Amino acid sequence: MAANFNFRTFSEKKSCFSDNHEKEIAVKEFSLVDDPHIPEGIGTKSVDDEGIETRAKNLIEKGVFKNTYSNLFDSFKEGETSTGNASRPGSPMGRSAEPISISSPHNLKVIPGNQSQEEMIKETKHGLLVGRLWYTYAVNPIKGDFSCTARSGIRIIENGEIIGPGKSVRIIHSLPIMMKNISAIGNNQRNVPVGIPTINYTINKG
Repeated sequence: MAANFNFRTFSEKKSCFSDNHEKEIAVKEFSLVDDPHIPEGIGTKSVDDEGIETRAKNLIEKGVFKNTYSNLFDSFKEGETSTGNASRPGSPMGRSAEPISISSPHNLKVIPGNQSQEEMIKETKHGLLVGRLWYTYAVNPIKGDFSCTARSGIRIIENGEIIGPGKSVRIIHSLPIMMKNISAIGNNQRNVPVGIPTINYTINKG
């Protein structure tokens, strides 16, 4: 998700949303924010690694693609202004001395909705409750195709009730399609480290 809002990726037409700025890319209930000022956030900071003041920004606002994030180098090449998202990560920890930084989000969070997880389960006829996704990879970044594995905390839902545990399953999907098929967003936001509530996704068959 996050890489598609990197200004360099966006300007080089390598984002699956490169042609959709100021257009609807998700359901109107979905908003994604990069907030560098969240208390105890993993990426919380008042200035980025180039000394630019950080600020919160809506990447997606009510389903509409609004902003990208960038550093000084990538912004200057296109005649734009840095958004305060420069980072010089070291390996394995600390900061690198490299002269040119990379651009990265600070603290991503999905704005919570108004439904509880229990309400979502009751409204689901056939589905899975997935506690965690593993090994998420971009299969075709330009198209937004990705692959991941659901293997932790999987529960089978039938007719609004959890009937038992489920087995690991490989998920292969398209981000642009998925974003427009979200049917509900929960009110139980947690930092994991991304601030995200339960999201109910509907697969339309046929």
